[in-house]
Amino acid sequence: LREKGLVRELVHRIQLLRKEAGFEVTDRIVLGYRADSPLGEVLVRNRETIAAEVLALEVKPTLAGDYELQQKVKIEGDAVVFGLSRTTYPKGA
Repeated sequence: LREKGLVRELVHRIQLLRKEAGFEVTDRIVLGYRADSPLGEVLVRNRETIAAEVLALEVKPTLAGDYELQQKVKIEGDAVVFGLSRTTYPKGA
C-alpha cells in the first residue's frame, strides 16, 4: 500500500510540473529522472503505470538531453529530479 501511495504522489507531482511548464492536458511528454533514493526503485517498478498516467511516451532514468523543465521534488524526505519535454505521437499512432 505504501508503494501505491508513492506512485500516486509521483504522478501528482509530475502532473503539477506539466502544468507549471505550460503543457496542454493532451501533450505527450518525455520524462527523465534522477533519483538516488528509494523513489528511483519505485519509478522503475511502476514505470508503465506512471507513463500511462502522465502521458509519457518515454520514461528515462537519466537527465541527459534537453528538457523544457527540470525540477527537484521531495517526497517523504527523498528527492528526485524530473525533466519534462513535450514530444509528438509516434508514427502510426
